[in-house]
Amino acid sequence: MKKKFQSTSLIFVLGIFIFLIYLVFQLRAFIIPPKLEIYQPKAEAVLTSPLTVEGVTSPDSIIQINQDLIVKPDNSGYFITSIPFSLGENQIEISATNRFGRINNKRIPITLVSQ
Repeated sequence: MKKKFQSTSLIFVLGIFIFLIYLVFQLRAFIIPPKLEIYQPKAEAVLTSPLTVEGVTSPDSIIQINQDLIVKPDNSGYFITSIPFSLGENQIEISATNRFGRINNKRIPITLVSQ
């Protein structure tokens, strides 16, 4: 009887431990903004239009470029798009918003020389 009680207690404690790990993981996604890595363009780059924007974020995020173009990443979080820009110095603002409304922003200054 005592061994059965010990094994039941061990299973109960293990279940609570697994639940707490799951809870911490879910809270982390709620508190921390999504990752946002931009592969291209690089800051201060001199490029031509149309401009290719490529990067990675969390798969459940929505990417917004210059507050008007919306891009949905694939299942691995990868995204790529081409957008036209005017000649001269420009600044690209890229934001990733996760399902909890947390936002991660990147600003990349570039120069466009021809189309």
